[in-house]
Amino acid sequence: MNAPKSFDWAQAARTTREGMQGQRFATILSSENAPGTPNCKVIITMGAGKVSNLHVHHATDVYVDVIDCGLQGVLTLAGDQLQHEIWTYRNQTLWIPRGVPHVAVYPRSEGNSPSPDVYAIETRTTSSAVADVVPLDDMAPLLMRRLRQLGLAGLVTPSPQMAGYRPDESSCFPSL
Repeated sequence: MNAPKSFDWAQAARTTREGMQGQRFATILSSENAPGTPNCKVIITMGAGKVSNLHVHHATDVYVDVIDCGLQGVLTLAGDQLQHEIWTYRNQTLWIPRGVPHVAVYPRSEGNSPSPDVYAIETRTTSSAVADVVPLDDMAPLLMRRLRQLGLAGLVTPSPQMAGYRPDESSCFPSL
């Protein structure tokens, strides 16, 4: 019989690492630390001006609970042509169905006011935080075009992968 288990969220937040999506994350709950769990939960942090790596989860639904962010919110571009624009704000949840290409965009505030980091909790319908992440580097030109169309190109710095950089095996930007 499995016994209930508690997790130290603050400790996990201090141990974040760069993920394949270009965001910092720490695994809270997964099959690695809670054998038999059908889901995983991670803390995501993302600084102002960041754009995650465009990716898809073919077999995993993703739920993102935005705990904190700037007043401008966090933009998710989704769909085969990144045609869907979903703004998520503090205390809101975003659902991304399996198989939908997506990218997170957190623009810097215009002017001199600093934006706080995004702090979110992501729950996936898989037992591992690193399962089922497929980078979509070939869609980088489309992403760059959409950022320009939305007037966000000057308020964000895309990840090296999205700007056309192709990492090697020693890079901190892992590829599949």
